[in-house]
Amino acid sequence: MPQIEKNPAKFVFAVNGSPRGRMGNTERVLQPFLEGARDAGARTEVAYLKDKNIGYCNGCMACWRSPIQECALKDDMPGLLKKITEADIIVYATPLYSFSMTGLMKNFMDRMLPLLLPTIKKLDGKYTHPHSYDKYLDQKVILLSTCGFPGGREANYGPLVSTFKAYFGRVYSTEILVPQGHVLKHSEKYTQVAPFIEAVRQAGAEFVRDGAISEKVREVLGKDIADPFALMASINKYWKGGGNCNG
Repeated sequence: MPQIEKNPAKFVFAVNGSPRGRMGNTERVLQPFLEGARDAGARTEVAYLKDKNIGYCNGCMACWRSPIQECALKDDMPGLLKKITEADIIVYATPLYSFSMTGLMKNFMDRMLPLLLPTIKKLDGKYTHPHSYDKYLDQKVILLSTCGFPGGREANYGPLVSTFKAYFGRVYSTEILVPQGHVLKHSEKYTQVAPFIEAVRQAGAEFVRDGAISEKVREVLGKDIADPFALMASINKYWKGGGNCNG
């Protein structure tokens, strides 16, 4: 009998744009998501932008003039771009900075220009540059973001989500948005931390397996871990005393 070919494991590539890297609140959400992805059979890898040598795009357009779409800057981006083109699922993980992404993440996305073609087309009602690699339309993009606000996902995250939807278009799949991110390290104080982290883990498994996150898991992810008004009072008291935070 002919041997049945097994489907290769999906490759989940995560980009952590927090300046605190492995020590930040963003990592506290990213890792459970990736654990769930691995439980579903995926192989995972994380790039910590704080540890990478990535220069700023200078707008020279050398990548569009070069026959091999090569950037004029010689740094760590070529290897990262290769991972982007190979991934089945890409997780962009960033704390919320000024109602948007961190400078590390924005710079990384600016430097993704070599993955686009210089020609312009109209797609889904907007003018855009098509991607240069064939796998793009088969990929899925998920945004993961934490912030210190006590609540208000739509108001606080609106600009960030709009940016990612505009940038990635039809391959943008979903987001996991986590206000109250700083309470995640206080599971002994907030009893809802453990169920929330478990829901993130389930989200990772579901996203790899089904390409979406179930409504049941989304319901848990959408709940406040702590009372927003009590948390706001606690935050204000904390910062009046000098404070410190993790992104």
